[in-house]
Parts: sequence; structure tokens; C-alpha cells
Amino acid sequence: MGNYISNDVVITEKELIREILNLKEKISEIENEKRNQRKIINQYKSIFPKITQPMFFTDVDGKIIDANKEFSDLLGYSFFDLKRMTIKSITPFNFHQNETKILLEELEISPIIKGRFAEYYKINGEKIQVELEIHSTFDERNNFEGITRIVKSVM
Repeated sequence: MGNYISNDVVITEKELIREILNLKEKISEIENEKRNQRKIINQYKSIFPKITQPMFFTDVDGKIIDANKEFSDLLGYSFFDLKRMTIKSITPFNFHQNETKILLEELEISPIIKGRFAEYYKINGEKIQVELEIHSTFDERNNFEGITRIVKSVM
């Protein structure tokens, strides 16, 4: 077996082979994870359009991440318009600070809030009141990631 010099450190061929095998295993794990992620994304894309209740997702900063057709139709905005907006864009000003802060505090205690009332602005400026079911979303490290809002009824 030969010795190889890398940054003034002598590495044996056996160590190189072991390192290559470890890297190959990591590559395989990454490829499997990518396949699983694509599978999950495809499931999401096939299920999400079937939801008949208006629903949308925001990140922790209130940016609208996704919305279904029913929510888009409810407010009159296109899907592409909504994706460029935040929760502040569609709610009255008094909602922006106090209500959002209270909502985040409540979601830390309970990940699901049922029967929450909110007001949204339609594209024509008309204000509508809705009853929501709200779910918090957490990442793999259990950090708060976002909020899912499902419109249960329109007042």
C-alpha cells in the first residue's frame, strides 16, 4: 500500500478507501433523502388542490408561502399575487402587531387554535370576517416555522 501526502499529513491507501466508502454512503443517504423529499412534494401537490376549504400558509415573518384556489378566490387575488404578499397585506392595520404577537404566544402553548376570528381585505378593498382554525408548523429541530390558516366559515 502506498502513502499519500495531503497538507503535510500522511494518509494510507486503506484510510483513503475507508474515507471514500464513508463519502459514498453519505452520498447515497443524500440521494435517498432527495427521493423522499420529491415523493413528499408530489404527495403535497396531489392532495393540496383537493382541499375545499380556503387555506393558506405563512412563514414566521408572515410571508404567504402557499394558498389554495379557494382562498385565492375568496379574496380575489391571483395565486401569484398572494405569494408576493404578507399577512399584513391582507389584514387591517390593528391586527399587525398585537394580534400577531398574541397569536404566536398562543401557538407556543397549543399548536392548534380552533374558532379564531380574523378580518381580511379582498382585492376590491372589501373587508370580510372569517372564522379560522390555525395550526403551527415546526421544523425537524422543533423550531417554530410557520402558520397554517384554514377558513372554517365566512361571516
